[in-house]
Amino acid sequence: MFSLRFRLRLAWQIFGFCLLPVLPLRGEDAGAMLDDPTVYFKIVKAIQDSRIEVLKPKVTENTSYHLKSVEYLGYVTRFGKRYYIAQAFFLRSSPQGRETPPPRGHSTLLILDSKCRIVSHGWDGETDLHLSGTVLESGGKPVLDFEDMDIRVRHSGWIWGGSHLPYPFEDRISDEDWESGAFREKDRQRAEQEKAKKH
Repeated sequence: MFSLRFRLRLAWQIFGFCLLPVLPLRGEDAGAMLDDPTVYFKIVKAIQDSRIEVLKPKVTENTSYHLKSVEYLGYVTRFGKRYYIAQAFFLRSSPQGRETPPPRGHSTLLILDSKCRIVSHGWDGETDLHLSGTVLESGGKPVLDFEDMDIRVRHSGWIWGGSHLPYPFEDRISDEDWESGAFREKDRQRAEQEKAKKH
C-alpha cells in the first residue's frame, strides 16, 4: 500500500497540473526574424557584465580563462515575454610557454529575458545545440523541452545527464510554495485570469 504522504503528494501534482493555464510556449530558432538584430551583441555584453562565477574571464599565474565564442540559438515566448537562448563557450588555456596540459573548454547554456539579462544558466556539456520549436536538441536528439510545464520542472528546473538548468519563467514554483502546496492556489488564480482575458 502507498503511504498517505505519497498519495497526498501525487494528488497535489495531478491537481496542480490540471489547474495550469493553457499557455502554449512558442519557440523560434536562430534563423527567425528579430525585432532587435543587435541581440547577439547584447548577449555578449550580458556575459561581460555578469557576476556569475563560471562566466567571469580571469588570469591566474600562467593561464587564462576566457570566452571563446557565443552561439545564439533562438528564442522562446512565454506569458507574452520573449526569452533568448544562447550557449557560451569558455576556455582555460595551457600554461604560458607550454603545450601541456592542453586547453580545456566547457559550455554554459544561458536564458536571457527580453532586456537581455541572464535569468538562468547551467553547464550543459553538449555540442551542436539547436532549437527546434521549443525543443533544444543536440545532434538531432532532444535534450530538453522548454514547453515542459510539469510541476517538478517548474520547481527544480530541467535536469539531463549531469546538467541542471533552473526554471526561469513566471510560473516557477518556489521552495516555500512547493513545501506548503501554495502553488496550487496560484495556478488556479492564474488559470482564471487567463480565462477572463479570453472573454
